[in-house]
Amino acid sequence: MPDIAKELGLSVSNFSWVAAFHAEKTHPHVHYEIWDNSNKIKTPYIHTSVQHRCRELLSKAMFDDEYEKTIKELVKLERKELNEIRNKSRQAITESIKDYMKSIDDLFVPGMKASKLPTRINSNEVKAISDELIVLLNVLPEKGSLDYAYVPAGVKKQVDNISNILLNRLDLKKELYSYLAAVEDGQKLLGKTRFEINKSKENAEKDIYKRIGNIILKQAKQLIEQYKIVENLENEALENYESEETHNKELPDELEFFDTEDLDNYFNEKDFNKNHSQLIDNEFEESLPDRFELISDNDFEFKRKVLQYFVGWNSNYKMAIKYLYDTKFQNFIKAHKLLSIEANKGNVLALYALGSLYEKGLGCNIDYNKAAKYYKESLKGFLQIEKIKSKAYIEYRIGKIYSEGKGTEQDYLNAAKWYQKAVESNHKYAQYSLGILYFNNKLPGDRKDNLYKALSLFKKSSENGNAFASYELAKIFEKGNEIDRDLKMSNYYYSLALDGFITMFNNREDDKLAYRIGRMFYDGKGTDQNLNMAFLYFEKAANLNNSYAQFTLAKMMLNQNLEFFNPDIALFWLNKSASQGNQFSQYALGKMYLYGKYVKKDEEKALYWLKMSAEQGNKYALKLLEERDKFFSVSLPGVAYGLIRTALNTISTQRNNISSINNDRKYRSKSKQARKEEMLKKRAPGKDADEF
Repeated sequence: MPDIAKELGLSVSNFSWVAAFHAEKTHPHVHYEIWDNSNKIKTPYIHTSVQHRCRELLSKAMFDDEYEKTIKELVKLERKELNEIRNKSRQAITESIKDYMKSIDDLFVPGMKASKLPTRINSNEVKAISDELIVLLNVLPEKGSLDYAYVPAGVKKQVDNISNILLNRLDLKKELYSYLAAVEDGQKLLGKTRFEINKSKENAEKDIYKRIGNIILKQAKQLIEQYKIVENLENEALENYESEETHNKELPDELEFFDTEDLDNYFNEKDFNKNHSQLIDNEFEESLPDRFELISDNDFEFKRKVLQYFVGWNSNYKMAIKYLYDTKFQNFIKAHKLLSIEANKGNVLALYALGSLYEKGLGCNIDYNKAAKYYKESLKGFLQIEKIKSKAYIEYRIGKIYSEGKGTEQDYLNAAKWYQKAVESNHKYAQYSLGILYFNNKLPGDRKDNLYKALSLFKKSSENGNAFASYELAKIFEKGNEIDRDLKMSNYYYSLALDGFITMFNNREDDKLAYRIGRMFYDGKGTDQNLNMAFLYFEKAANLNNSYAQFTLAKMMLNQNLEFFNPDIALFWLNKSASQGNQFSQYALGKMYLYGKYVKKDEEKALYWLKMSAEQGNKYALKLLEERDKFFSVSLPGVAYGLIRTALNTISTQRNNISSINNDRKYRSKSKQARKEEMLKKRAPGKDADEF
């Protein structure tokens, strides 16, 4: 300041000064006054050049390096101290909020920015809001805008139901009352009539409902979004279930039935069956008990010693096979009776089939010990017969028993040996079965060599008319995982397979074949996609009680874009399929009842079917149940709390805005009045106030 005094012509030893620093955010500045104590300076005028020099002196002093460095250090220290204070304050506030939130029925929702906290929220309020949100989710339109002003009347009514629950809370009710009071004050300041004031309050309340309604709709949309991942997974699952569930086995189930189709070509009944070709008469059949049993276990081995084993491709066995595999005539109890008679005579085919019945509990109770005995006896009989007279079919069956490990240790090498013997006689099912062993790496050797052998065997089997081998080749060429992908060859073999399956089905109606044919028409494999033909064969398979066909048929009937759309009949087939234990039908039914789609919403039924599906390992049912638990225990309570908090702050914000406007109006009104009064005081005598 002495330099400034000198520049102004003041006595450096006899002057005084004062200053005020204004720390404005965008314009920090200093006001200062300086004067000569001797009172020599009489005029306040300062030449502009002197003003500039004073500014230069101040600037140099302000930006002096040492001074600047000192200031920076001071600022740094001040910031450090300020941050420490802030951190302590924040920590204290955070702890206080945590303690408070814990008192709100453990409904604290992390990540929410708290501007105004509601009063204590009880679980009954949360449940009431959650229940209404569930109703809202079920009536929300799948398409169109979710703006409160444009949603259908039914949706708007449900949104208002939730708004009413929110606004019935004491804290929100008080906030709304304050807001409407502020609206009334504002209208009074504008000089509005009572009618206009009431109308404004009515419109203000409608505006609050609209704002809260849009908040509710936004939250509802986010809740629905949570299920998109699950839905996508479900669609993927239902598209792939056919391959996962029906074609992942080493040999298809249908082969159990159709690999006997050429027995008449291998055996002459007169050579092997002699006195066993006639059907049991009806009178004798009626006299059999419901659970016809073979002779006692003690007599079992003795009986086998005195009987000659034989391959009984006779009328009894054929009828038993018909009862087992032809779904139009299916009767497991009758099949069990006939097979027991034939097994008692030494028929190796019946011995093996009876083992399968005891293993699966068809026509009898499940008994794994008896199943093992019959399988073992069957193998013993096949081996004995093969020594007497070698036949490709016998060799194939021995190979099959070793491959499956029925009645003996599973032995792929031994199975391959017997299959190979049958292959040398050009047996198409042995070619196919040996190819499966090579393709699935069940036999030693280089993978490339095994793949080549598998393809070669499949091709020979296909050339011999085995539709299953053609189907396997088609899949290999289609996937192209280990060979060059060739869609032309794939389609060629799919076409061969389809023709073969249709021929087989026409000869012997089988539910699995009908389903497989329907699936090929549905997917357009070996033919152009033909949904009408697919529907026809799915319907045939469904009527033959195939649970996968019943499910797929229902799926087509639930597709609104297809001509087959019929939810009522679809529900019939889903129930039939689900009752047979089809996990996908159980899952589909569970979802329908859970969301009330095409059926009346029934949470009890929904959970029953979803749990049934989940117990079978259906990961999509498990996921949905997990998401549902998470939805009801976390998401819904979180949204319910969030709606209360957001609604409160929405009204509070509107009230603050109106109050601010009202205060501004009051200030401006008072300013005008004050100016008018001042002018009145200064008016000349005799002047009227109106002149001002």
